[in-house]
Amino acid sequence: MFATIAEIAGIEIKEINDSKSFKPLLSKEQSIRKRQYSEIKNNKNDAWTIRNGTYKLIVFTDGKEEIYNLSNDPYEKNNILNSTLNTIKKNLKKN
Repeated sequence: MFATIAEIAGIEIKEINDSKSFKPLLSKEQSIRKRQYSEIKNNKNDAWTIRNGTYKLIVFTDGKEEIYNLSNDPYEKNNILNSTLNTIKKNLKKN
């Protein structure tokens, strides 16, 4: 945020420490990435996430994983990982 605020204030710095300006995203029409990645650090159970327009995968450092269908479940109440894996296993057994 620091670099963005500095650039909006008229200071010509593209990077301050680990901050990068995202002012161009506010003022120009640019293509949006098809996937978004983020890291979560909360000192209890760190994680990383990746999502596209429909699905979101969360992988915790303790090995736990969650997948949500954001189109059907925007509040991430129903982890579909186990049901999806069970469906795949059943289909594999049939074949």
